[in-house]
This record gives sequence, structure tokens and C-alpha cells, in this order.
Amino acid sequence: MAPLALAPFWLSCPQSWTGPLGSFSGLLLLLLIACSSVTDLSQRKIFNWTTYTAFAWAIAINVLPYPFSNGAIGLSASVTGAVVCFVLMLIPYTLARGGAGDVKLAAAIGALVGLGDGLLVIAFAYIIAAVTILGWTIWKQGPLNLITAMLRRFGARWLPCYVSAPTKQQNLLLEQPVPLAGFFAVAVLLVVFDVPQLLKAI
Repeated sequence: MAPLALAPFWLSCPQSWTGPLGSFSGLLLLLLIACSSVTDLSQRKIFNWTTYTAFAWAIAINVLPYPFSNGAIGLSASVTGAVVCFVLMLIPYTLARGGAGDVKLAAAIGALVGLGDGLLVIAFAYIIAAVTILGWTIWKQGPLNLITAMLRRFGARWLPCYVSAPTKQQNLLLEQPVPLAGFFAVAVLLVVFDVPQLLKAI
């Protein structure tokens, strides 16, 4: 019920304050990334009540009258964005045995912003996460430890007769859980505010 309670205030704010998020769907998107980021960072979990309700609202705003339809992208675009983003996120989920919350978060975002922007959000989120995690790991563990662990992981898989498997400590280094919701939040803001286009213009 939070979107209903906040909608009158949010929609009455000047556009200069809210920018591209000034619509009802923008409010939903902001609440989604804020809640998921907080719970993922604090509890390492993205709750279903966050993603399921955001998806339900994303569908609802395409059939409800104004002002709830403010920012709607169309029912078919919303469903397509949700389905494709969901299916795409199943790939890293299956390969890396990550959290299912990330998959549902991406689907909810896709339902709110559509297919094109949803795919951009996923791409930006993983690029930002990869650069951040790589930099943090190198800073904390040193580049040699990281490179050794990665070489032993791939070497043991493809050349098991010649390369020993990673140690327990090296496996922990390579398999440390990563809360992705914060990276998705940054990616959403980059896409919604069209930061890449702004940088290109500069």
C-alpha cells in the first residue's frame, strides 16, 4: 500500500525534483530498488513481497485509470520486458547458483521499464558489479591470489591431470556471495536518467 500512500505527494512534486521518476511508475521503480537494495545488503535477501508486489503494480498501472496509469508503458511491453528479463537472468542464476531474488528483481524492473531498458539495466548492473568486485578483491586479496585461484579453477576443470583443484580458501574467494540489488539500483538510475547519452553529449 506504500505506493498509494506516497503517490499524492510524489505526483505533486515539481518535475525538477523528481526528473524522469516523477510518474507513478517511477515511484514504483524507486520503491522497488530502494527496498531490495536495503534488504539485500542487510539480510542478503530480496523478499518476494518486494518483487511480486512491484510486478503486480507494473501490470496494474497498464489497466488502471489516471493517475495510476501515469508512466505506463503498455501491457504487452510490460509483460514482454518481465518475461525476457526473467529468462535472461536464469542463465547466471543456473551457472553461478546465485539468489533467485535477483532473477525476480530483474523481471519486476523489466515489467516497469520495458524490454529495451530492462536489458540495459541488466547489462549495466553486471558490468558495474564485475568492475567493483574485481577491484575490491584485488585490493583485499592481492592480484596474485586472485589470478592463482582463477587459473587453478579453470585448469583443474580442463586439465585435471596437470592442475590441482583450488584450495578451500581459494574456493571461498571465488564463490563469495554478492548482493546484486545495489548494483541493479545504480544501473536503473543510469538508464532512467539516460546517463550514457548525457556523457556522450558532453
